[in-house]
Amino acid sequence: MTICAAIFAVVGAGVAFAYFFVGIAYTGVKAVPMPWAILGYLVNWPFMILMLILPENLSNSLSNNFWLGTFGLPMLGWALFGIGLEAWRARRDDI
Repeated sequence: MTICAAIFAVVGAGVAFAYFFVGIAYTGVKAVPMPWAILGYLVNWPFMILMLILPENLSNSLSNNFWLGTFGLPMLGWALFGIGLEAWRARRDDI
């Protein structure tokens, strides 16, 4: 289970890192191209879900933490996705 979580965490970190540099490249552009915007939503889905769930004071403090919001939460979210996928695969193999 940990191997799948680690793979998804590394993928999440890599994609977040790539999207970070894409964001730097498109600084000052009026409109970001749609494929890059979709990639941003896919990368940052854990951050967006936490912003909806957490109270406003906690979400503001989380938004102010650059490293956690940019890299930590995507890694955590994708690792949790990998854990769920591995648990589903293990359960399916037991049946």
